[in-house]
Amino acid sequence: ALLEEQGLDSTAAEIIASFGKELKTGRYSSQIERFAEPLRDALEQQKPTVLMNRISAPSSEELRPHYQIGIAAPNSAGLVALIAGACLDRHLDVHRAYAYTNPAFPVVLDFFEVASATAILEPRKLAEQIQSALIERNFSHTDPAAILNALNRRIFFEYEEPSGLFHLSIETPGAKQGLFYSIARLLYEPIGADIYAAKLFPEGEGARHSFFFKTLSMNFRETEELVQKHFGYNH
Repeated sequence: ALLEEQGLDSTAAEIIASFGKELKTGRYSSQIERFAEPLRDALEQQKPTVLMNRISAPSSEELRPHYQIGIAAPNSAGLVALIAGACLDRHLDVHRAYAYTNPAFPVVLDFFEVASATAILEPRKLAEQIQSALIERNFSHTDPAAILNALNRRIFFEYEEPSGLFHLSIETPGAKQGLFYSIARLLYEPIGADIYAAKLFPEGEGARHSFFFKTLSMNFRETEELVQKHFGYNH
C-alpha cells in the first residue's frame, strides 16, 4: 500500500514488496524502485531491461572507470551466465555482483559492478547490446574451464537445510576477469543448476563467489561429484 501511494501500480508494487530483506536493506536498496516498471515488463511481457550508469567519479580518469549494470528480467535457466558472459565479451571486468530471484514472481533483479579499461562513451548503447544478448540468449564462446583452471582457489560445497538450496562458495586470492562467468556457466552446463541467488564481493586482497542453486535430482552425492569434477573440491 505504501508503494502504491508513491505512484507505483499494483503489480510493480507487489513485485518489489515481495523481494527479501537482504535486497531491500542492502547495497542496492535505493535502486529498487527505479526498476519497478522494468520488473513489471519482465513479468507481463517477458522482456528484460538493462540499465547502466557510471559510479566512479569522472575525475579518476587515470583509473579504470567503474559502472553499475542493473538487470530486471524474466527468470530463466542460465541467466547469470548469460549476463556475466555478455560483460566478458565486452571487456567489462565484474568486480561485484548480486543476483536476486524473486520468491513470489518469476522475475529477477541483478546488479553487476564492472570496470572498463577506458571510459564508456555511450553506456546506454552498451546496455542495449547486453539486453539483446539476453533476449537472443547469445552465450559467450569463451571456455569457462580455461579461466577457472588457471586460478588457485578454495572451494566449499554444502546443502543448506533452511533454504533447501545447494551452496557453492569459491574463494580466490585475487580477482580474475571472467571468473564469475566461468562459475555460472559451468553450473548451468554441464551441471544443470538452476541458480536462485549469486554473489561476488571483495574479501581482503581476493574475492568470494557464492552461488545458491538447485539441480533436477537434488541428490547431494550426485551433485557433489559433479562439483568436484568441474570445480575441484577441498571442503
